[in-house]
Amino acid sequence: MKTTFLNNIFQIHNFEFDFDNLKEEIKEITRYRSDTKNTINWTQFSLQSNSPDKKGIKYSQESVGKAMDEGWESSFVHPLFDAPIINSFIEHFKLHRTRLMIQEPRSVLTYHKDWSQRIHLPIDTHEDCMMLIEDRAYHLEKGKIYFTNTTKKHTAFNCHNSKRRLHIVGCLPLNTRTWE
Repeated sequence: MKTTFLNNIFQIHNFEFDFDNLKEEIKEITRYRSDTKNTINWTQFSLQSNSPDKKGIKYSQESVGKAMDEGWESSFVHPLFDAPIINSFIEHFKLHRTRLMIQEPRSVLTYHKDWSQRIHLPIDTHEDCMMLIEDRAYHLEKGKIYFTNTTKKHTAFNCHNSKRRLHIVGCLPLNTRTWE
């Protein structure tokens, strides 16, 4: 049976976590960005791998970019980092191909559709950051968890002059609400 989603975006309330400790885990993961060649412009950090044997920053670019197909996308289920809060978040929602998504100031993503719906957890954001799904814009508040129906045409934009936008974004199994 296919599930029909009436809302393109809504907040989910059933996962509690320490936001400050989560930010520390992200800080630890992203500190390697300056230690690795050609990473100055990284806009994504994979948090999951397609193999339990892969660990660490050297594999964090493997699921970045356009997904090849649903099978490829859903193979990224193994945690890359020792990050208990992030990993429990991923496990709780049964996410795959979870990434840190960084959007620089004064930027917009292409208008596109994804294979699956997504869970978003904004870490750094502000009122000048919006997500557009079809013809409606939404501001996702910092520290709150959102279901987003990204199988519909959508984009995100950061209209701030100097502040970046950073979200944890994970893919949901097709047509599921894993938190219910």
